[in-house]
Amino acid sequence: MEEIQHSLIFIGEKKRNKELQLKSKPGFSDAICLSKQSTHTTKNTSYQSIPIDGKKNLSIYFCDEDIQFIYHNMSLQLLAGDKNPTDEDALEVISNFAFKEGNKVTFLKLLPEPNMIPRKKKKERVLLVGKELEDE
Repeated sequence: MEEIQHSLIFIGEKKRNKELQLKSKPGFSDAICLSKQSTHTTKNTSYQSIPIDGKKNLSIYFCDEDIQFIYHNMSLQLLAGDKNPTDEDALEVISNFAFKEGNKVTFLKLLPEPNMIPRKKKKERVLLVGKELEDE
């Protein structure tokens, strides 16, 4: 039985000196394309693959921050230097990558904030129906 390959996928280019240039964040259509491709065919597209195994950690220098991805027991952990990143920082970093496990692709998408504009209240309409009383 063949071992399932795990990898981090990003959209961009691998530069010299192990530098990565990210072009955009993966979306739903990217996940569908990646799930139908083998890891070897991603080399000819804008999708770049970084293999991950449970034996070593992957360090990435991202936006002036030393980020470390740790994959252990089918779990991906994110560490930023000596401190724990905030949830927002972690989501911002991880949303730039997709995680591929065999033919399964997982990615995080940050949804835009809902409009905070209060809705206008409709004016109430009151209908009055009256009937004149007849004089007797």
